[in-house]
Amino acid sequence: MSAGFGLERIGLVALRFPRATLLLIVLITLPLAYFSTKVGFSSDIREIFRSGTVDYAKFQLVEEQYPDSGQDVLLLIRSDNLFTVKNLERLRDLHLELSFANGVRDVVSMFSARHPPDNAGGAEPLFPPEITEKDLPEAKEAILHHPLVAKKLLSPDGQTTLFVIAMQPYPDIDDLRVVASELRDVTERMLEGTDMTVQYSGLSFLRLEIVSSLMADQMTFISVGFLIVLLISWLFFHSITYVCVAALPSVIAVIWLGGITGLRGTEVDVMSGVVPALVIVLVVASSLHLLFKVRRELAEAPRSTRPWTGPCARSGPPVCWPR
Repeated sequence: MSAGFGLERIGLVALRFPRATLLLIVLITLPLAYFSTKVGFSSDIREIFRSGTVDYAKFQLVEEQYPDSGQDVLLLIRSDNLFTVKNLERLRDLHLELSFANGVRDVVSMFSARHPPDNAGGAEPLFPPEITEKDLPEAKEAILHHPLVAKKLLSPDGQTTLFVIAMQPYPDIDDLRVVASELRDVTERMLEGTDMTVQYSGLSFLRLEIVSSLMADQMTFISVGFLIVLLISWLFFHSITYVCVAALPSVIAVIWLGGITGLRGTEVDVMSGVVPALVIVLVVASSLHLLFKVRRELAEAPRSTRPWTGPCARSGPPVCWPR
């Protein structure tokens, strides 16, 4: 009994029933190709940054105390002249527009700050309804010394301000991508024509960056892998036919891998993202080995009508599962 319990010889069935085997491969590949388009990518921040460091311990503590903070989107807006009438009006309009964006529960910024409540319990906004040049010095002084704004939502130099956007939970990354795109559009539209710059942060945007990186890495690994396969096959054989025969099994293997992954609902993470490249290497190595045997068979018996039979019977099982 071999290490593969005899399963390594299952490929010999294709020699006896080639058409039925080809039909079976097609019937399996087509649905798996569909399911390969449903492959999800893991965006779990905890798994990526998990460690025994003090910073990660603080992250866990904050997450336990404020479980909804993981849905927040942070906008860091900077300008050398943040406290101008034009910039403040744009920022206040941005605060209002973001509040009406899809998926937004609440927006907190320096425009959320209010004066201490009066005797009647009313608390007036720190910024007046109409901001004028005359109001700027007083408003700037008040906001820079406000205990809930200073060094939290506004930098001490008054050049950088923070918008905290509380989002609805979006477990589906595609829905989150749509909402994030709308937030970007609203922000860029409201800040257009000003000297203010914006940076996006928060775990929601990190999720998008992680998934985008995983998808880009996956495409890079697969594309570069296939290009290397084609190049090596051409250098060895100098024949389009042999190149196609060497590359086709790796294409099918990657489709099957992606299809089974999507069918099982398994998400691709940083570690499993390199598996398609490894599959390509293994399959191509086996393909090249068999093709060399086939060429040798043809060289020894040019008129052979079944040049695949001998190489597959003798070299196929050891290649698939070495003893």
